[in-house]
Amino acid sequence: MKIDFNVSLKDLRGKALVSETKELITLRMCAVNAVLALGENDHDMLGEEKVRRWKLAKLIYDGDKEIEISTEDIALVKKLIAKVYAPLVVGQAWEILER
Repeated sequence: MKIDFNVSLKDLRGKALVSETKELITLRMCAVNAVLALGENDHDMLGEEKVRRWKLAKLIYDGDKEIEISTEDIALVKKLIAKVYAPLVVGQAWEILER
C-alpha cells in the first residue's frame, strides 16, 4: 500500500500545525517519532523488534513522496502513534493511513 507521509497535519480550523521550532508537523514526523519511541512497557523489547522499528522509521524518514508500506507496518504505525500523540494527531494520522 502506498502512503504519502509528507502530508502536513492541521488544527481544527484547518491551519497547519507547527512545532515549537516553527517546523510543519507532518505525518512523517509523527510516524518516525512514534516508531522510535519506547513506552513504559517497551523497555524489555527484544533486539529484533527494535531493529524492525528502526528499519521502519528509516523507510518512512528516507522516503520521498509515496512510500510502499505493508498493511502490517501500517497497523504498527497506527498503534504507536495512538500511544504517543493526542487525538488531534491520531485522528488525522489514522484517516491518512486508512485511505
